[in-house]
Amino acid sequence: MPNVVLIHGLTSGRSEVQPLATALREKGYITVVPLLPGHETSIEDLHKTPLRLWKESIESIFASLPAAHLIGESLGG
Repeated sequence: MPNVVLIHGLTSGRSEVQPLATALREKGYITVVPLLPGHETSIEDLHKTPLRLWKESIESIFASLPAAHLIGESLGG
């Protein structure tokens, strides 16, 4: 089965996409649910986090995987 990377939306976190990740794992997929920089802490942290860090964190995940599908919720899409 292929890898699936699930990206949460703005101001949210892993819990937003966790139900789908769980359902995919039950079907045999390997899921990756990263936490975007600046999320799940405070709104101040989010405001201080440059957008490029979100992009770089996702790019590094894809660079480490042989192949993957991407599923995004809200801004994560």
